[in-house]
Amino acid sequence: MTDPDDDSPLISPEALRRAGTALFGEMWFAPLAYDLGVSVRACERWAAGTQDPPPGLASDIIDLCQHRAKMVRALAVLHEARARAIDDAAREIARALAKRASV
Repeated sequence: MTDPDDDSPLISPEALRRAGTALFGEMWFAPLAYDLGVSVRACERWAAGTQDPPPGLASDIIDLCQHRAKMVRALAVLHEARARAIDDAAREIARALAKRASV
């Protein structure tokens, strides 16, 4: 993913750790490495600050974050629709039970 000729700013180890955790949770090294097409060890070195990440990594991380945020928002809409349907089903059942009890 990274372009070796890209002269964009380098991502800091702290920013990389925050992004990795936000994207994948506490066990973020392997999935981030996979998405970036690099070794897990490379991600570990960048996060520890023992090796500078390649140019272009910051823009790759931004792209991953924006894509994941878009996916999460889409899922949130679907989950809200599902929650409304579940609430509607529960109210319908409650009404039916109340009607039956009043007869």
